[in-house]
Amino acid sequence: MIIFLLPHSKKQSKIYLKDCLGKSPPPAIANVDRGQNLLPLWRLLKGPFWESLDLPALPPSVREFILNNSLVLSPVFGLISPKECVYYHPFGYKELKESLSSIKIIAKNRLNGAKIFLFCSSFEASLIKSVKASQIFEFRFRKAGNLLKDRRRYLAYCLRYIAEYCPDLSCLERINFLDYKVESIHSEGFKTTILLSSPGRYEI
Repeated sequence: MIIFLLPHSKKQSKIYLKDCLGKSPPPAIANVDRGQNLLPLWRLLKGPFWESLDLPALPPSVREFILNNSLVLSPVFGLISPKECVYYHPFGYKELKESLSSIKIIAKNRLNGAKIFLFCSSFEASLIKSVKASQIFEFRFRKAGNLLKDRRRYLAYCLRYIAEYCPDLSCLERINFLDYKVESIHSEGFKTTILLSSPGRYEI
């Protein structure tokens, strides 16, 4: 089982769409006010990662590949598919600390044995430390010799490349976008780190 673990975001859309008419949200693990308007999670979430991933602009087959193989860690819903219909919930982990223990238990139950690609934040990745994954892949980026701290847009571009050009995961060493290319792939135990580097000619 392959899982792309995507980030939650407090920045969310209030757009009204009919995608979720007649549907219900998944059970919440946190006590928050429920909105009336439901949206697929992938249409609701905003922020640098989701805006750079730009799912509506992708070819339908590429978009479906991402959505069908992804899960999002949520402080309100736990661990859910980005296709789930949910209500507006602009809360982060700091506001809902009580949900962290539940998230860890849910993740352990659902992700054990999976091959996990981390496109989420470092904090969200720390919530799955107890998961016994078959393999965990993480991405690092070096620009003009310096490791980047804010990786959100770059992670989105990596996921887009994988979904469009390498869905069988056989060509991870060829991931590239702008002037970023894979510099090294290092595995230690069940963890693999893919480092992409750039001479720094372009800004995102």
